[in-house]
Amino acid sequence: MFNINFVVLCHTVAIWLTIALATFRYICVCYPTRGAALCSLQRAKVAIFAIYVTSAIVCIPNYMVTSSFSSFSSSRTPYHSAFCLSSSVIFF
Repeated sequence: MFNINFVVLCHTVAIWLTIALATFRYICVCYPTRGAALCSLQRAKVAIFAIYVTSAIVCIPNYMVTSSFSSFSSSRTPYHSAFCLSSSVIFF
């Protein structure tokens, strides 16, 4: 169960880090005189930290719907863990 959530979190972080890098590069190319001030090391660190925290918060619903259960199996081990992704339905 940890593996599924960790993979989703890493994938989300990787996507947003790529978008942040592209944004920083766009600013530096399009605004070369102001690029150094707008894309400082401090802002990059803040952006990276914000991406990690926001990604962890955004993935909370995924943590909630991923659950594990045990079921009887006729294989060598009597029980095995299976992962179940349950979907949530909101009715208005």
